[in-house]
Amino acid sequence: MAQQRPCLLLELPPELRNRIFESVLVSQDEELILENQPSPALLRTCRQIRDEASSLYYAQPFLLTNAEKLCIPWLASVPPKMRNRIKTIRMYTKCCLSGRAAAKYKAGLQYDLYRIMHRRRLGMGITLEVFLELDRKSSPIWTADPMKQTTGEDHIPDWLGHGSQLR
Repeated sequence: MAQQRPCLLLELPPELRNRIFESVLVSQDEELILENQPSPALLRTCRQIRDEASSLYYAQPFLLTNAEKLCIPWLASVPPKMRNRIKTIRMYTKCCLSGRAAAKYKAGLQYDLYRIMHRRRLGMGITLEVFLELDRKSSPIWTADPMKQTTGEDHIPDWLGHGSQLR
């Protein structure tokens, strides 16, 4: 069996390692966009690097572009110890045309938000920012009831009022 070589990165002073970790892991944009990707390879190299660098990576705001499909699976993929370091998750979602469309395309989002709120109450400490993209051709709606009639824009502030509990 081949002997493992020592990691030369760990021989650098901690201040220099932190600058390297910041250059590699922290997004230069306002937020880090996640699209079905695992944690960065650097965080998977060894325990010491993961412990030192994960605080920098998970402290930045995350943007989930495919929120309905990614939110809970992505959070589940983050190790529990690292989840506590996440400060902000931003999600963008489209309003649905009708209750049936909500059931077809967005059925899991309300449940995902509930699960995130539940984890927040358990001390996870994540700020969740949800942004609704309004479809100009339709009346926006959010409902968990697939048989509910389409409602107008006046109900969105009610739903957003419930979303303020997430912070």
